[in-house]
Amino acid sequence: MKLIEDIAWTTNYLIEQLHYFLETFEDEQKIRKYEKQANDLIYRIPLYCPVPTYVIYKRDLPERLNKEMERYGLKERHELLKTAVARIFENVNEKYFVQSVNRLLKVELRE
Repeated sequence: MKLIEDIAWTTNYLIEQLHYFLETFEDEQKIRKYEKQANDLIYRIPLYCPVPTYVIYKRDLPERLNKEMERYGLKERHELLKTAVARIFENVNEKYFVQSVNRLLKVELRE
């Protein structure tokens, strides 16, 4: 019998877990790091040239999230991250995000 920890996550479940983790992740000062980054960037992305990138640090992610994302190619991984991050931006201002930011959003996973 396989343990739940051994079963690969579905794509949708991975996106949900990424979104939840990024939305609630707190740094050493108890600041929600990735939520704050979305708040800081949402009104800048349509105005700045070059467009600012939303950065996620691999070291911040739990081992399981990193392991699950490794199952996907680079392009698919980028789409997973972008979808999860889009949900954070939608929580800030859904209408503005959909109308002005979504098409411009760039997400980068750094070491």
